[in-house]
Amino acid sequence: MAAHLCGPEQQQQHLPQQEYDPEEATRAWLQPDETAAQLLARTFVEPLRTGLPLIDRFLAFRGGQVLEIASAAGCGRTTALLQVAATCIMPQDAAGVHYGGKGGHVVCVDLDAKQDPVRLMEMLGSRIYAAQQAAGVGSPNALPLVLESLARFHLVRCHSSFELLAALRVLLQGQALQALAASEAGLACLLLDNVAAHYYLDRAGRGAPAAGTAAAAAGGAFGGGDLMHQGAPLGLYRVHAAVAAVLRGIQQRYRLPIIATKHLLLPGGKEAGKEQDGWAQREVMMKPWQDLVTHRLILRSPSDGGGDGAAAAAAAAARARTGSGAAAAAVHMAKWETPEDPAVIRFTIGDEGIRLC
Repeated sequence: MAAHLCGPEQQQQHLPQQEYDPEEATRAWLQPDETAAQLLARTFVEPLRTGLPLIDRFLAFRGGQVLEIASAAGCGRTTALLQVAATCIMPQDAAGVHYGGKGGHVVCVDLDAKQDPVRLMEMLGSRIYAAQQAAGVGSPNALPLVLESLARFHLVRCHSSFELLAALRVLLQGQALQALAASEAGLACLLLDNVAAHYYLDRAGRGAPAAGTAAAAAGGAFGGGDLMHQGAPLGLYRVHAAVAAVLRGIQQRYRLPIIATKHLLLPGGKEAGKEQDGWAQREVMMKPWQDLVTHRLILRSPSDGGGDGAAAAAAAAARARTGSGAAAAAVHMAKWETPEDPAVIRFTIGDEGIRLC
């Protein structure tokens, strides 16, 4: 007897069909994807306490935000980054002493060789020693905690925009950030010192591409996929687009707060003789970078002519004069540009960092 063979379509016809239950389908459709507790656990990001009063008193700085600190030379932007780094790598509590740090890892990308680990070490030692004295420790010894904290500070030096792009792509696609984020201490923040350090070299490149190639320059959501194979030198627009794209990818993956400093160019040429706002500046970063930045803080000194300069200098000299007649540290000024706030904040720069007046 010949075996009865049937194709897949005929076999499918003999399978029992499951009855459609509208009520069960509706119940399945109404099932929540996640609970409110799961939603909060996924989306809530605790604000980062930076230890920098210019930030902490005026802003709840969270992961996924990018803060740009812009200033001319000598206004404290590098000191501000060191102060943030010191707070993030310092322990919160140790041996019954409260230090007020975060105890996390910090990655700092230095583009103009201004980051000084010795200055960071001095800042850490001063703050740790002061906390031990305030807690009544008999023989304060800051060195062990200073060394422990410095082990969580990771410095990357880049001497060109090409090196910056390479470093950021390694951080995004490699295992370094992932390992730091998964560690017990966790990853506190990403710092970039002077993103405009190579502005003139990049501007001398091929220039901005056409509008149709802007997306290609950005290289997609995770940044610069084929940018480095499109030829050199890198143009200014392409550099800023690629940097912004890679940083956005790091944000999406790690929900990491990012603080970047930028050298501030004051108006010059035909604009210099015109009457204008004392906080006027020349923007050197291209639109992809400007779109990435969520908050912007401007630092100025009275000599820059930044709003109420003469009055601020006179008042500062009167307040800072000691009994011997010697003048203390100069008073600088800060102002929030994004979000816009007309208030002018005055601060001084000392051995322990930036302090409000």
